[in-house]
Amino acid sequence: MKREGDTPEYVETLRNQLYKIAIDAGGVITGEHGMGKIGTGRLQSSLTEKEIELMTAIKRIFDPNNMLNPGTKIPV
Repeated sequence: MKREGDTPEYVETLRNQLYKIAIDAGGVITGEHGMGKIGTGRLQSSLTEKEIELMTAIKRIFDPNNMLNPGTKIPV
């Protein structure tokens, strides 16, 4: 039964298609506010492993106890 507020099944497919278009055009799937919970698992599609390692290292310096949005912006 469909409830109001439920995400339609096609949204994930559409999101992946939009991300691919952005990446293929030379863009990234982030904004000035970061990845958020939805995009965190997609970092590898638009950033290199070295870039992710650098971001993770910076996060550890400023948040060594992983108290600020744990697992949201950077998959620590």
